[in-house]
Formats: sequence, C-alpha cells, structure tokens
Amino acid sequence: MRQDPSRQIRAAFARDLEGILRTARGQAVQQVRDALRKGTLDVDALNRMVAQLNDHYIKSKFEEAVTRHTKHAYQFGASWTVAHVDAAPKPPGTPALAISLNLSTADERAISNITTLAHHDLKDLNATLSKNLMRDLAKADKQGAGIVKMAEIVHERYGVSLGRARGIARTTTTLAYNSAAHDRITEYAPFKEWIATMTDDRTRGSHRDVHHVIVEVDAPFHLPAYTPAGAKKAVPAGDVMFPGDDSLGADLAQILNCRCSVGPRFTRRA
Repeated sequence: MRQDPSRQIRAAFARDLEGILRTARGQAVQQVRDALRKGTLDVDALNRMVAQLNDHYIKSKFEEAVTRHTKHAYQFGASWTVAHVDAAPKPPGTPALAISLNLSTADERAISNITTLAHHDLKDLNATLSKNLMRDLAKADKQGAGIVKMAEIVHERYGVSLGRARGIARTTTTLAYNSAAHDRITEYAPFKEWIATMTDDRTRGSHRDVHHVIVEVDAPFHLPAYTPAGAKKAVPAGDVMFPGDDSLGADLAQILNCRCSVGPRFTRRA
C-alpha cells in the first residue's frame, strides 16, 4: 500500500477552500476600497459587509466543498481498502472473502458526522475571521488609516485564515479516508497496520515511530509523546484507533494535519 493514498483528494480539497477564501478576500478588499472612496464606511457597514461576504463564501461555498470532498475521501478510503484487503497476503487456508463495495447506512451516518465536524470548524474559522477583521478595521479607522492600510488589513486577515482552511481540509480528508478504511479492515481482516508518510520531514516523530506497527484490529495504536521542533513542551502520548481518530481522547497535536493511513493485515508480519 502506498504511504499517502489520500494525497490527491486532500490537495484538491485544500485548493478548493483556498480558492474560495481568496475570492472572498478579493471581494472584501474591493468593497472596503469602494466604501472608503465614497466616504460611507462605518462600523455597522463593515459588519454587514463582512457578514454577507462570509455567509456567501465561507459558509455556503465552503460547506458545499466540505460535503463533496468528505464523501469522496470516505468512498475512496472504502474502495482502496477493499482492494488491498482482497490483495493482501493471507495465511494458507484462508477462505475467500465476499467483499462488498456498497456504502451502508452506517457509512452514510459516518460521512454525515465527519462533515458536521468540519462544518463546525468552518463556523469557528468564520467567527474568528469576522471578529479579528472587525477589531483591526475599527482600530485602524479610529487612527485615521487610509485606503491602502485598510485594504492591507483585510488582505492579511483573510491570508491568516488560509492556513486554517488547509488544516481543515487535511484533517477532514484523513479522518474520512481512515474511518472508511478502518470499518472495512474491522469487517474483513484480523490486524491493521499504521502507514506513515515518510517522504518528507513534516511527519510527526510519534507517527514515524509507529510506521509499520501492526496491532489487532480492535486494539488502538499507541502514539508516544514527542516534542515538536522548537517547542519547550512535549505533546503527550495517546491512543488512537486509526490516523485522525480522536475517540480515545488523544491530544489534538497528535491528530491535526495528519497524513498517515491505516492498512489491512492478515498476519503480524509487516
């Protein structure tokens, strides 16, 4: 199994969110400039402008993208894993498996739950962006800032949100893919393997440590504590059922932006 099977979906997801956010940023910059030129910009007008833009782009457009990409990632996780369950080396005498590619009611419920979590993150992004943007613009207005400075503030605030949008895309894709994969592995295989993305230096030390670790299908993976580069405090150890899983209370620093995957195994030998 390749190390990062959901990479293309995650990249497309991130590009969509980035494109939507950049469009919203461009519209906001233009509207602020137009209002300042006309001398009609005030706090109430700013509030309405930001609310309308973010409702159209970050709420509606983002939610459409999240719903589409989450389902795609889940379906891909299911089909990719089923193919690997079928092709995985099996002990002699293992009976043929009757594997289904159809999504069940439980799958649809899982997709809905993951989508809801992502929508919640988007709502928080929207609220944070609006609050910080309004605060900075109001402060600049009191200081008599001109068109250029106000436009810079809008550009910067939406730019900061790009990182959060990418993070939502990465985390949601990993969760959706591996949730589907784990369900299939649980149904068909006795063991599961953690597969870390080892092609660059962005993979967490704790995830590198469990690369190719194989455990029983109903057992958790234990992620050891690690200290991020430049940090003084270590991220605590934690247990997860699969990459992206938070059901066992693992620290978010062990989960967010993960690109690892889980694969089926019929023996404990890697």
